Amino acid sequence: MIHRSVETALQRALREQYPNAKSIEVVDTRQEPSCDVILTLGEKRVAFEVKMTNFYYALGRITLLTKRFEAVYLVVPNEILPSRKVLVEMPSEIGVIGFQTLDNRIKFEIVRQSMRYQLLKLPTQTLSETVPQLPKRYRTSLVSPKALRVVRYLVSHRSTTQTQIARDARVSAGMVNKVVSALVDRDLVSYRGKDLVVIDVWKLLNEISWNRSLKSLKIGQVHVDAKSTEDVEAKLVQICNEMKTKYALTLFSGANRYIGYGMRYDSVQAYVDRPKIILERLSQVRQKAGEGIALEIFAADSRDIIQEAKSVSGVVVCSAVQLVLDLVSYGGVGRDWAVKLYEANIFKE
Repeated sequence: MIHRSVETALQRALREQYPNAKSIEVVDTRQEPSCDVILTLGEKRVAFEVKMTNFYYALGRITLLTKRFEAVYLVVPNEILPSRKVLVEMPSEIGVIGFQTLDNRIKFEIVRQSMRYQLLKLPTQTLSETVPQLPKRYRTSLVSPKALRVVRYLVSHRSTTQTQIARDARVSAGMVNKVVSALVDRDLVSYRGKDLVVIDVWKLLNEISWNRSLKSLKIGQVHVDAKSTEDVEAKLVQICNEMKTKYALTLFSGANRYIGYGMRYDSVQAYVDRPKIILERLSQVRQKAGEGIALEIFAADSRDIIQEAKSVSGVVVCSAVQLVLDLVSYGGVGRDWAVKLYEANIFKE
């Protein structure tokens, strides 16, 4: 009933703002499992999907509608809106409307316009029933250093308990409960008796990737004059050792140490404790712009990344579970590598 009340209020707001619209209809999803409300303006059709929880699941669903409508909008409570960084990186055809309720009134706010059709400001509406505020657990960050400890543990232990997580991941019981509650509410984990089970590990990783973009952690890139990626990695290791700076190979450079068979890559990626200094040192080698092999330097958003890294064949690389997390966040071919790495080094355990 709460979901339907928001749909009805949205329909009224659209009707008030677009009195000349060809049609504004609430869709019976039992007959047409697509979206909740459709606004038709001349030949243009704009779809709206209302979701009370789990922003990223709804985003995945609404992405499928972009070919059927001129524009699509996701309508969610302000409490579950993602970071501004995530909003900017979303597909341009998807818009987002946040809403909040107070004293049986609902206020809509367009927080991201669809580039295919930009909406006018929607007026505040009266609700047919009271919509309760979402619990604070919906606001829990899943990408803080301690939350990521919990997530990494769940990725590598798909059946566990909160007590085991707190003990092995070195996180307080209260923090574990907070993160787990947020994951349960997002339908990412569930309980089977006393055991906590990951429902779909890739759905969990996708949720994290939306909030933790590798692009935001990238400090810079240089092209190194070398014959192979191995030579670039050796050069990076040499400089880091000389400058007594900790590092850890990540993405394709790191994953290659675990699944080197048949996997090729043409750039090098690493977390570095003092990224700007290392980049400056590498940039002292003059060469023509764009030539050589690309070396991407990232700043770790958690000390755990480098602390939990390990030496493989004399080179420090991120843990397998951290690499899976990074590869999914990198997107594209990174996801293919993530699947192979997970199946070869984590799932089998």
